[in-house]
Amino acid sequence: EGECIATPGFNLPAKYIFHVLTPKYYIKNDINIEKFSQCYASILQAAEYYRCETIAIPCIGTGHHGWPLDLSSNIAVDTLYWIINADESRFSFLKQVIFSCPDWQHYLTYKGLINTRKL
Repeated sequence: EGECIATPGFNLPAKYIFHVLTPKYYIKNDINIEKFSQCYASILQAAEYYRCETIAIPCIGTGHHGWPLDLSSNIAVDTLYWIINADESRFSFLKQVIFSCPDWQHYLTYKGLINTRKL
């Protein structure tokens, strides 16, 4: 859980696909919240290693693993925001982060958070 693994993009329009396994929400405790945050940190580490200018991240954990949208989206946006802004020169290659949302509810939630935090 929380570790990102890269595979080639093969015939997709992406050079790499980053895979990460989230912890299950039903076991809600501080350790799992930290592991969930680590998923996003791990994605950024992989993006840094492969010098990705754009990354697209699905709303991980909100499906089968049952993370509530409000909690998971806040963790996602906050984690990426704090890591990137803690050392902007480290991520100067990164031009765009896209949250891939499966529906309007996810889209509006992420859009609201991003606008509120002025990302």
